[in-house]
Amino acid sequence: MWWHDRPGGEPFWAVTTQEHARRIFADPYGFSSRAAGIRVRDRALLARVEPRQPRDVQPMIHTDPPRHNPLRKLVVRRFMPRSIAELEDMVRRFAAQTMADAADRGEVDFVTDIAHRVPAHVTFALLDVPESEWERLADLEHKTITNTDPELAGTDSDVAAAAGREVFGYFAGLVLERLEAPGDDLISGFIKGRIDGEALPLEQVVAEAGLLLAGGLDTTRAAASAGSTPNATI
Repeated sequence: MWWHDRPGGEPFWAVTTQEHARRIFADPYGFSSRAAGIRVRDRALLARVEPRQPRDVQPMIHTDPPRHNPLRKLVVRRFMPRSIAELEDMVRRFAAQTMADAADRGEVDFVTDIAHRVPAHVTFALLDVPESEWERLADLEHKTITNTDPELAGTDSDVAAAAGREVFGYFAGLVLERLEAPGDDLISGFIKGRIDGEALPLEQVVAEAGLLLAGGLDTTRAAASAGSTPNATI
């Protein structure tokens, strides 16, 4: 266990062993994701934001049992090995096109041009977001993490808040469309899903869509580019 007191930000404990991580994840009452959220805030945000209180509508990453598992089960089948295998052709197509585009340019930023693009394309496809909106939503999503991403340090937190509202507004409209004509995408999975026989509130579906966008664009981009050199010549 390591106490990280980062300059200008909110200090936190870093858990660095599997043994400790397993114990903590198995104890949601002692280590709640719901009570105070999971986001590490900078000094400016800490000064502006009132102490967080649990809300009724939270994406699954901000929930504890018994609420968490039923939410997760609504879409988990789409991430099982068999379902992932069915995506292979699509992923290969996105990857091949991404590499071809990078080769045409000769010099690329690996994080932006490779590590971001492939998982972003897959995520948007799973959410069935029109391709015309991909670039705009990706830009907005990156702005929402301005207070925690060193790449975006210095961006006004008001910009991040405005970007978050725009993403929420877009998904609110998309959820209403899927409510009328659900498909086989992840958003429709939440709409058609039931917990204790009841449909999810639409605000919950919007929150889950935003979570999937963040996980597919930012978390996956960071994992895919860990340890890489940003600029490379092909």
